[in-house]
Formats: sequence, C-alpha cells, structure tokens
Amino acid sequence: MGDRRPLPVLVVDMAPGAAPSTVLDALMGLPVLFADADSSLPAPAALGGAVFCGAPGAVASARTALWARKALAAGLPVLGVGCGAQAVAAALDGLSGPQPVALVQDPHNEEGRAAIARFARRLAASRLERLPARRCGTESRRRDIYREALDLLREHAGKLRLDEAAAELYVSRRQLQRVFAESGAMTFTEARRRMA
Repeated sequence: MGDRRPLPVLVVDMAPGAAPSTVLDALMGLPVLFADADSSLPAPAALGGAVFCGAPGAVASARTALWARKALAAGLPVLGVGCGAQAVAAALDGLSGPQPVALVQDPHNEEGRAAIARFARRLAASRLERLPARRCGTESRRRDIYREALDLLREHAGKLRLDEAAAELYVSRRQLQRVFAESGAMTFTEARRRMA
C-alpha cells in the first residue's frame, strides 16, 4: 500500500528568531518541517510548499536563495516573508512564466497578514495536487531523488556517504540504493568515486 499523507511545508528561518506567528497561524493544520538557513534542506519534490522567514534587513544566504530557485523551478509554492522575501525575489530573477510565489515584507500589517492568509489557502488547496502517488516510488520521484543525489555528491565533491546522502534527501538508505540500481548507469559508490 502506498502512503497518501500530504507532503509537508518547509519553514526556513533565515535569521535567528522564531517565525512570525502570523505565518504559523496561517499554516495551522498543515504538516510543517522547520529548518534554519544553515541546515541541509530536503529535496523540493519531498515538499508541498516552502516558506522563507526572517527579520527585514537580515542578510539571506546565497545557498538558501539557490535552493529557493530549485524549489521554484520544481513548481513548489513559495512564500517569502521579511528577508525571506528578498531571497525569494532574487531566486525569481531570470525565471520565466508565472510562479506560485507570495512576497511579504511586513507580516504584521494588514496587507501582509492578508497575503499570508491567501498563500496558505492556495497551499491548502494545492496540497491535493501535490499528494504523492498511490505508490510513493513513482518513476518521476525516483528521477528527482537520483538528480538530487548527484547534485549532493557534486556539492560535497564525492565525500558524502550513502547514509548521509539518504538522510539529506529524506529517504532510506535502501531506497537510495534502489534508485541508483534502477537508473542503470552506476551505483552510488561509483558515482561517488567519479566525483571525488
């Protein structure tokens, strides 16, 4: 039997401090993962949406903006709040077509609260579209995991172990091995050696 739980929403804290209560209240009832900007972020395909929060004026890391760009390219709904809005706006640069994005500079004023509420309603409605297939191991999901694993190996210059890569991709060690076996090109160990 497959797993039909809705994919979680990632809330990334761009600067020290808690995410604004306006954002957390709007996401009430949705499964949420919390991370800070310095931690490893899961593959966009494993998420139902992403929210980047931070105090206005704080500096957003280039790494987080790059991940936001990957998320947008994957069609993930993204909300930027405070300095998170700056990171998401930077990620939008050069992308064509309409994107499922909301940017809010101040979550405490009426306009900001309304924009966050609209985003949360759209996210809740789009959750049904982003539900995993009846069987979680669909071909497209496995291709996404394979690409993300290769990106991670490149990023870490081939010095990432199988269990570390699996943890960063939020998959089991066995599932990652299976993904590489089904690709037919090479095993994880061979890919690791080539990128070292």
